[in-house]
Formats: sequence, C-alpha cells, structure tokens
Amino acid sequence: MSSDGQDNVKKSEREKFLEEIRRKAEEAELKRLEAEESTVDEDGVPAPSAPSVPPEPVPPVPAAPVPFPVSSSEHSSLPPKAVLDQKILVLRERLSIALDRGRVDKAAELLEELSGLIPDSPDLAMLRERLDAAREDAAQQRERRRPVSSVRPPDSELSRERRSADKKKVIELLEAASNDYQQEKYDKALASLDQLKALDPDDEEAQKLRQQIEKAQRIADLIKREEARTKAERASMKGPEPEPVPVFEKGTDPWGSSTQPQQQQDMGLDLPPEEKGPMGPPKPPVMDRIATRVSKVRIPVKPILVIFVIAVAAVLSYFVIENIRNAVVPPSYSILVFPGTPISGDSSVVWTADGLTDDIIRDLSGVADVRVLGAGTTFAFRGTQRDILKTARALGANYAVQVGVIRTGDRVALQPALYDTVKGKAIWSTQMETTIRDLPATRQEIARRVLQLMEVKPSAEEDATIRRLSTSVPESYDLYLRGRSMMLQRDRHPIESTIRILQQAVQADSMFADAQSALGWAYILAYEADHDASPRYLDQARVRVQRASSLAPRNAEAFRVWGVVEFYRAQRAKAVERLEESAGLAASDPETQRRLALARVSTGNEDGALKAATLAMANDPGDLDSYIVLGQVYQFTNEFPAALRTYEQGLRFAQDKSGYSSGAFADVLFFTQQPDRAISVLLDRVAHVRDSYRDYYKLGRVQQSAGKPKAEWTASLERSKALVVERLKSAPNDADALSWKALVHTRLGESRDAHASIKRALEIGPEDPEVLYNAARMYAIQRDKSKAFEQLGRAVNRRYELFRIMDLDFFNLRRDEDFVRIVVH
Repeated sequence: MSSDGQDNVKKSEREKFLEEIRRKAEEAELKRLEAEESTVDEDGVPAPSAPSVPPEPVPPVPAAPVPFPVSSSEHSSLPPKAVLDQKILVLRERLSIALDRGRVDKAAELLEELSGLIPDSPDLAMLRERLDAAREDAAQQRERRRPVSSVRPPDSELSRERRSADKKKVIELLEAASNDYQQEKYDKALASLDQLKALDPDDEEAQKLRQQIEKAQRIADLIKREEARTKAERASMKGPEPEPVPVFEKGTDPWGSSTQPQQQQDMGLDLPPEEKGPMGPPKPPVMDRIATRVSKVRIPVKPILVIFVIAVAAVLSYFVIENIRNAVVPPSYSILVFPGTPISGDSSVVWTADGLTDDIIRDLSGVADVRVLGAGTTFAFRGTQRDILKTARALGANYAVQVGVIRTGDRVALQPALYDTVKGKAIWSTQMETTIRDLPATRQEIARRVLQLMEVKPSAEEDATIRRLSTSVPESYDLYLRGRSMMLQRDRHPIESTIRILQQAVQADSMFADAQSALGWAYILAYEADHDASPRYLDQARVRVQRASSLAPRNAEAFRVWGVVEFYRAQRAKAVERLEESAGLAASDPETQRRLALARVSTGNEDGALKAATLAMANDPGDLDSYIVLGQVYQFTNEFPAALRTYEQGLRFAQDKSGYSSGAFADVLFFTQQPDRAISVLLDRVAHVRDSYRDYYKLGRVQQSAGKPKAEWTASLERSKALVVERLKSAPNDADALSWKALVHTRLGESRDAHASIKRALEIGPEDPEVLYNAARMYAIQRDKSKAFEQLGRAVNRRYELFRIMDLDFFNLRRDEDFVRIVVH
C-alpha cells in the first residue's frame, strides 16, 4: 500500500476516534444536565428545566426572508482537530447553558477553566460581560425575593388602610391608562402612569405599558409629521393662481376699435395722414411667381419621416391605452346608487329601503354598457350626510340616483331622483305611490327610466331581464327584502336568521327566482362562516341554484352561487366557467369578479385573476374585500410591493385596524424587508387584544425570523403557549387551540410536545380546515415536506382559502413543484 493510502486510512481512523469522543462527551453532558434539573439554586428556588434543543445563535437579518428556525447543528459541525479542541467546545456549551439558566457560580468555574485553555481568545471578554450581567440579575432577583418584613416598616408606621387605598388607586390608574391608550389618548395615559409611579415605582406592568404608549406616541407623531410634510409638498406643487379674466361690458370690443376715438376728435388731436412710399416695379404674372417659389422648395425627407413615425406611435399608444382602460372601466356610463333613504324610522322601512336599493343595483348591473358601483361602496354611505354630486364625481360616476322611502303598512311612497354629476344638477325627480305587491314593477320602472335618461339602450335580452316579473305574492317580496337587508348587515344579523327569513320567502312563493338565488347565496355565506365547513350548506346551495336557473335563465346571482359551489367542491375549471357566465350577465358585479379572481388563481391563470381582482376594486372601491382579494393575488404572484400598496389602501376601510394589520399585511411587511414595521404592527395588536395566542404566535415568529434576540421571540412564544394552555383548561377538546399549541411548541424547539398536540387535534377534528392548515404549517416548519404536503392537500380539498395558503409559515415551500401542484390545478 502506498504512503498516501496509509495516510488516508490513518486519517479516517482518527476522525472516527474523535467522533466517538465527541458523542460520548455530549451524552455525558446531557445526563449531567438532566440530573441537575431537580436541584435548586442558592436561594431555594428550583432551577429551570433545560430546553429541548440547544440554544441557537441569533442569525443576522438575511438578505431574503427565511422564516423558519434553523438548528445550530445545521450551521456548525465539530472540526476533526485534537481532543483539546473538543474539550474547549464542551466547556463553551456548558458555560452558555449555565449562563442561560442563571447559575452564576457554576458559570464562573467553567469560565475560569476555559480561560486556562484559551487565555488569548477575544471571546473571553464577552463571556465575562455576560457573567457580570447574570450576577446582577441574580442579585436583583434575590432583592425581590427578600421577605417583606426586611424592606417594609412595621404596621405601626404604615397603616394597613393606607396600603389598601394605595393598591386600589394603583389598579384604578392602571386601568385608566390602559383605556386611554386604547383610545389613543397618549398624554392622558402617561399622566395616569406618572401618578401611579409616585405610588408604586416598581410596578412592572405599568413600566411595560409606558413603553408601549411611548412607542405608539412616537409612531403617531411620525405619522402626523409625514402627513404635514405631504400636505406641504402638495401645496408647493400647486402653481400660481391664474390671473382673473377681464370682464368687458356688453356691447364693447375687447380688442379696441379701428376708428378714431370720439374723445380725440373732440379735443382736436387728429392723427397724422398716412404717408405712401415710392412705387415699385410691376409684379410678374401669378403663374410665374408660383413656379419660381415651387422651384426653390426643398423637401426635408428625414424630419417628415420622424414626424410620421411619432404620429403613428402616438395613435397606436392611444388605442392601446384606451383599450386597457375600457377593459377595466367602461368609458361612457357609470352610476352610483346611493342607499335608499328611509324617511321614517320604522324597521320595516329600513329593510324595504335596503332591499330596494340592492335590487336596483342588480337591475342596472345587468346592462353591459353601464358601470354600476358595487353594494359595498353604496352602503358605506348608509346613515351619512354626503353631497351626492361631489361624492359620485369623486368616485368617477357620471350619474347618481337615490330613492326616498316612506312605508305605512302595505302602502309605499317613493321619491326617486337622478343626478348628472357633469352638469351638476338633478335631471329627474318624481314621487310614486305603490304597494308591496306592485313594488317589483315600480322598481323596474325606475331602473328603465334611469337608463332612458342616461341615453343607454339595453339589448333586447337585457331589457327582458329587467322587465321579468319577480313575484306577485306581497308576503314573499316583503320577506325577500328583509333577507337582502340582513345579508348586507352580516355583522348585526346571524346568517342562520337570514336563511330562515329567505326560506319563508321561498315557501310563500316557490316560483320567486330571485328569492331562490338569494337563499343559495346565504347558504354559501353560512358555509364560509362554519368552522367545520359542513358540506350540507353546499348541498342546499346547489338545490336552490338549480331551481333559480330553471325559473330565470339569465339570473347572474344563480351562476355566481353555482360557480362558488363548484369551487368549494374542488371542481376549479367548472367554477371558472360558471363565474365567467355570471360576469357575462353582470359585468359590474364586484362579488362575482372577486370570486372569479380566486378561482382563476386556483387554476394557474394569474393574469386573468389579476384582471378580475382589479375590475372588482374599480367597481367597488369602498369595499374592504376588494382590496383583500387584489392584495392576495399580488401576494400569490410574489409581487410583494404591489400587495403592500393594496393592503395599505384597504386599511382605510377596516373597522378593526389592528386586526386587519396583523394578518396578511404584517406578512407582506416582512416579505418586503420591513420586519421592524411588522413587529410594531403586531405589538400594537397584542396591546389591544391581550389574550390572543394567535397574535402572540405571529409576533414571536416574525421576531424569530428577523433574527431578533432570543429572549424577545421566546417571551412572545411563551406568552402564546401560556394563553393556549389556559384556553385548553376550560376547553380541553378544542382542536383549533391544540393545533396552535403545536405550532408554538414547534417554534420553541419542543418537537415531542408539538407532535402530541397535533395528533390530539387531528383526532378531535380530522376534517377541520383550521386544524389541517395548522398541521401542514407545523410540518413545513419542521421541514417534513411529505407530511406538510399531505395535510395541505387535505386542507385545500376541504376548503380552499388563499390567505392561509399564502401564510408566512409556508414561504420556504412556495417554489416547490409539489406545493404548486397542490394549490394550482
């Protein structure tokens, strides 16, 4: 054997020997640490348990997002050096563990031993600083645990009544400061905390609240300064005021007169006579002059060609831009239907006005040449006093219509009015009296009159759809209007109550197609609100949509319901087909466009999804759902800056701004390399909702993924774990809480507890979409791709939810072919 071969064999044997030494050292250290778990420190307090995974060094902020915790074993490995190096490595590990546990004496011994081995190492100074900090922390803890009798004067010096009053005052001041903070009254909250500090300067909760308030106040001041700067920039960009146009009296010539002024004639100031110059030679004939000039003309060929090319490019650009603009917003006719105004306060008048307004929107949306702003934008103006012309003009509407409603029993009085926003005046206003029985026909008359005044001529099929008789049963139409009104106010009326009302409407008139399709849509909303995603709602929706389609073949809402049913049954191609049919019948319906965008995403048609989502936002700019869907489509296509801009625009319409910001908005902030802003958003959320284990988990994972100190993200995740454990004490079979507990355990490196929690959650809720999505997220964090894709496939087939698919925990799987195959097919 050659010398090189012998050296290789010796080297291999040496590496095996060192690997065996390292393994035995690690096993011995683990046994020693397990034995120390039952010991107590010098103050008689049990030592904290060892973490299930070794502490990880905090990585620097990555250039690209890497939202998963990476164990230290994947970044470092023991180099094949001498046994001395192995001993130094073990001492470093034991010293780090001792410092993390606060065992100061043990850490001092290990540091002294390590100093003897590596006296010149620059790391020793940092380790000594950590040891000094740990000693100070231990001293402070001993000071806090000192018996009360050693720091407090006897009861004779400080009365119990005084202490009780101070304690009560502290609680009141803390509650007042917290309430003022939530109402954004930062100065008042800080004043309360100043009073509290005078009573109890060491109150930890007050100190934490002060930090949160001061941070929120800084953010608010920053926003105010930015708004002031923006206003100043806009003001500086405005040009000088135009000079006033001179006004001339009627009958005068603004350019002066060619005749001599009468005043000069009266004063004897005659103008001098015009002098004629010398006579020149006679002009040549006209034809000779023309020929001479033409012969001198030189044609500039190159400039003419350049001008021609520019003109052609300008014409082509105009047509391209015009076609793009027309694809999103029809150019000629657009209308905003303001919510019907109930002139009396009776509840029956309110639901009559709401339902009537929604029906007028649906009638006008069926005309292809008219762009009708959606119901979300319309009913955002309910109960507000707005200038109709200015509001409609600001939203890009050429026309606006509003109907006043008075109802007494079955008698209904209507006051419709149509406004031309370009002319700035009302062009039609009248009064009508009718009954509930004849109200559908009266509504159709209003819609047709509005189209006539707008000079829009619907096609024969569109006109037939508007003229179609809805129902002749007054009880059915009255219940139908009430159900429509309840669906428009889902935050105030449970969806089950809406279903019961619409069921009564269908029972009163089974031939009422609009009531059948409305009931089908209510079943869709009930399915989406149901935590277990019960398929019975989809079955009921299919029955209603089949009945509605047979009664009215051009019912756009029926095709929309049908498409959503197919979508949730994982028939994505059929869903797109049905939703496109609905969009063909009502191109201005934003709900159809939003659903079509999500269905196109699921089939991989990203351009079509973006077009539909953009059209939905253009037609319903006041509805938060339009911004959410468009933001999700941008996020799915990895256009994170565009998604961020869209979510920021939607923030204006969110009632719960902290809840809205803590969702996809915070994730996109992280994707756009703004982790500090994402953390601020989530800190504000947990300050408003202090018992949400979901939001504390989101905060912890962003802190962890952004490379923040371990103490920060560990504290957030431990708080999340404590809240979810408290929840499980009162509801031990809460599958949703168990699945979130598994996620928290995974982030903390507690894999065994994580698997136990997710196993129990899947046993309780094997078909729960929330549990399935969380199980897939847990396995994705643990980098178990096969199980992650298995659970994700089950979740997507159970209920396709794009915002869950775009979750931060799935980021590292987004480019995997199996991931794409599951969410797009």
